[in-house]
Amino acid sequence: MGAGFDPATKQRAIDTVMQCQSPKGGFGGGPKQEPGLLPTYAAISVLAIVGRPGPGGGWDQIDR
Repeated sequence: MGAGFDPATKQRAIDTVMQCQSPKGGFGGGPKQEPGLLPTYAAISVLAIVGRPGPGGGWDQIDR
């Protein structure tokens, strides 16, 4: 669609998604929420769009 995000917006999205990662594994729908399949899929999809390798980029912070 030709839409893009500026670097600050991408970083805010990455930071928000990473706050939703559960220590038990997976991602919740919000910070400190129980993880589930659908929010985990959504979080990985967001990181596929705006994430990047390296510190603070989201990909290397996923607890696999």
